[in-house]
Amino acid sequence: MWQWGERWVRMSNGQRWSSVRCLFLREIMEALGSIHIHVVACMCSAQSFKTVTMQVALLYWIDQDPGPTLWVTSTKDMAVKEMKGRIKPMFNDCEPVAQKMPTHRSMCTTREVYFPGGEFRITGCDSEADLQTTPYRRLVLDEARSYPKGALEMVGKRVRSFPHSFKKVIISTPDEENDALHKAYLEGTQEVWHFRCRGCAHEQELKWGEAGVRGGVKWTTNEVTKKDGRWNYPELYKTLHYECEACGYEYWDIRSNGVDRVWFATQGRWIVNNHEAPKDYRSFAWNALLPPVPSWEDQLHEMLEAISALSFGDFMPLKVWVTETDGKPWTPKMQYIGDQKILLKRCADYDPLDTWQQEVDRCMTIGVQGKGGRHFWVVIRAWSWGGWSRLLFAGKVFTYEEIDKLVAEWNVPARNVLIDSGHFAQEIYAAIMARRYQWKALKGEDASHFLVDGVRVIWKRTYVDPMAGKVVQGRRPPLLPVFLFSKSATVYMLLNMIEGEVGIWELPHKDEMSEDYKTQVTAYEVRPETDKRGIQTMRIRSKRENHLADCERMQLVFAAAKGFLAGEAAVEKPLIDVFAE
Repeated sequence: MWQWGERWVRMSNGQRWSSVRCLFLREIMEALGSIHIHVVACMCSAQSFKTVTMQVALLYWIDQDPGPTLWVTSTKDMAVKEMKGRIKPMFNDCEPVAQKMPTHRSMCTTREVYFPGGEFRITGCDSEADLQTTPYRRLVLDEARSYPKGALEMVGKRVRSFPHSFKKVIISTPDEENDALHKAYLEGTQEVWHFRCRGCAHEQELKWGEAGVRGGVKWTTNEVTKKDGRWNYPELYKTLHYECEACGYEYWDIRSNGVDRVWFATQGRWIVNNHEAPKDYRSFAWNALLPPVPSWEDQLHEMLEAISALSFGDFMPLKVWVTETDGKPWTPKMQYIGDQKILLKRCADYDPLDTWQQEVDRCMTIGVQGKGGRHFWVVIRAWSWGGWSRLLFAGKVFTYEEIDKLVAEWNVPARNVLIDSGHFAQEIYAAIMARRYQWKALKGEDASHFLVDGVRVIWKRTYVDPMAGKVVQGRRPPLLPVFLFSKSATVYMLLNMIEGEVGIWELPHKDEMSEDYKTQVTAYEVRPETDKRGIQTMRIRSKRENHLADCERMQLVFAAAKGFLAGEAAVEKPLIDVFAE
């Protein structure tokens, strides 16, 4: 198909197809022309030759191997525009296909062309009648992310009448993670283009770089490129380059149609990431950095503006950039990247498994959840004086036995295991009694503080009857201590810890923190609210799931009760062990 395309097909700008500029498409086109490949899924950025590639395949099929073909796009109206504006002109520009074009009006309508050997029809995914009737040998599913739920699976059944010669092509910019398009890509070979470095011959994926990590698209941030918080884009573009992740070789000629852009698109190969895919199922993914035409300067501008909008709570520009420029599916966690930046300032150079000389005690806090089946969120921290602490573990487990295993693995004293009893109280009390009252029950209260011996504190101890409401024969078990804590006070304390205003609240390297932790621990925010009387108050709001943030709040209750939050870090004090009583 590639050689056929080189010879006959013209690009949309009127120039002939160029193998020099579009070599990365060769493997895709060969898969489209192979009788041994039945499914091809492409997840890619916008304006990166995806539709043109499909038009090449369509012309090849009509000329070399005709058969009934259905092209599905977003809507019927879009189908008519696509037919008039792109497909029919290309039929007429390609000499072998033009010779087969029917001359009678009834054989060439606004959405159908009847070629010898099989008709071609284009329709929208909003037309159920077209998707449910008439078998087709080939399906071209363009912009599949726009299809209503279930449409992709439904139209895919139209090829059942051709079990040995069918071809199903799914090609689109991505949308949501794990939607129909993303799943179609994951079921295939998951091939990603890797270019070969001119400096060291190392093969690597073309990607955007990260600060402090070698490789990818890079630019310089200084007083010239960014002054007073505003980007000077003309100066910024002068620093835009690509850096090899292995040797650091820099590519500077990356302007549109530049020499290095052609190098990226021609000097490389597709690498398979899913070797367990069916033999007749290939899938490909690429972003807007790869095709020689889209400007990197425009892509960088779009990304920086999207990140700026994210700081104001508007994540849609970032979603558009991720899906249509970076060619990756959107996951809702991405919209919280702006919140998570503050965590990077708390990262310290330590291994959670190593001995920390300053450690005085450690604590495990547990949040109990029922939605989706019983599961637990767990945080383990080591504490020292002056509010100095280090995160050792954060994650999710599903049974009490797994919690016991973590307690043993991380050498947490059983008396320092604190579990939230705000919900499922009787179950929690039973678990505590089964462990001889060593675990401690905590419960959040709406009070801003508690008065204990005339002193305002964020926690207090009370006692409950763990068998209240149950019929008990003989001697009742001892009362169970429950530690009440202020919800609002612990939120404020956690925010201050994260901001670095109180204590030394340390996290391991960013790569060792899970996405769940980074998302949940930054879930709380405090915003001013004005009531009808014009009185302004501060309101605590959780923007998303906050289970690990709640576990960190309970860690602060532990630290306050043990005296770790008072005094300087270097000053040792007698350890208050209220949890051992």
